[in-house]
Amino acid sequence: MVMHTDRKSIDARDLEIVKDRSQDMRVLCTRLMDAWGYNLDDRKPGVAWVDADGVPVTDLDLAAFLTPLVENRVVVNLPKYTSRRAATKREGEWVTSKDNRHGRLTGLTSKQDSFSFGIRIEDMNVIQAKTGADGKTEAEVGAFRALLIQDVTGKWYEGWESIDIMPTGLPNDVFQQLSGAAKELRFQYLVHPMRWPSMYGIYYLVAKAAILRLEDEGRFLKKEIKRLREELGIEPPVWPKSEKVGEDEPIKVWAFEATVDGIDFTGEYTPYESTREEFAQAVSLDKRLRGFLEQLRFLTRCTEYSFWTTAVQKNIPANECLDWLKGETAPKSPTLPVWIKKANKQWAVGWKEGPTKKICWARMEVVNGVHLRWRVWEKTERVAKR
Repeated sequence: MVMHTDRKSIDARDLEIVKDRSQDMRVLCTRLMDAWGYNLDDRKPGVAWVDADGVPVTDLDLAAFLTPLVENRVVVNLPKYTSRRAATKREGEWVTSKDNRHGRLTGLTSKQDSFSFGIRIEDMNVIQAKTGADGKTEAEVGAFRALLIQDVTGKWYEGWESIDIMPTGLPNDVFQQLSGAAKELRFQYLVHPMRWPSMYGIYYLVAKAAILRLEDEGRFLKKEIKRLREELGIEPPVWPKSEKVGEDEPIKVWAFEATVDGIDFTGEYTPYESTREEFAQAVSLDKRLRGFLEQLRFLTRCTEYSFWTTAVQKNIPANECLDWLKGETAPKSPTLPVWIKKANKQWAVGWKEGPTKKICWARMEVVNGVHLRWRVWEKTERVAKR
């Protein structure tokens, strides 16, 4: 049985699809991305000011501009880039140059505890030694690399200065309109500060529930693929070994986590038959669902970053937030959108997952029986030693 697949909009009924393991998540995820994903057609960006170098500064968020570039696999170039993590050396790889890192843009990445975001490119500065089934080793140009755009501190990462692009279609029209004769454009922020109300909306709630379901189905597929490999005698891929060759050091950053309660899965996934055709189907589905998972994590993380920096910290400073979550400070609240105020809803602080648990969360019922909760804490990140 397939439910509600004729709808283009997203609403609370989609939570029932998420809960039912018999439902195809590809259908829902496609609708969710179409309804909630970044869309330049919906934007009316402008120039906020012109800087001292004569370069226009736009109010458009970089995430909205990069999204269609990923969809079109546009080639990008970073003239200068310094890794935030300690240097590593991978077996069978040669990096021809640390400058002008260039290649097709294949994805947008986000860290799920600290607020770092990045891009993934097929880095043509990397040459790999690949050994084929016949035992012969040949050189292959290009390897996927994640490059940091926003730091683990939640600020612009200082290890890059600019991105060279050759956009087409709507992104090119937007770029030409905003950059004018300067042929350059500066972005104030990766995520627009006014994205925070989405944290309270049904799109965000369904997306967070979908992430839980995709993770659940991913665990099932991982076990199935492992079982089928063993039964069919298919060797797993061999990944090159890597070792850390640079020094690193610890830094403290704020971490943020949000999740939903009340998403209880029903039913079971259907096991695959022990054939190479079924194995190929399992691998293909796993790849597709992991792609959706990365996209939804990025979108929800953008919302959470805007919520934390705009709705929370403008009312509750970061250094007071831990006590606020415990209910030990004067009553305050992150900014609430109008529809939440009208529904007389508030964040309940001091909530714990059980009587023996120590971690305190802020929690709110958004839809009947489904609660959203979030917390912050300070964590240690290891970064390259400067």
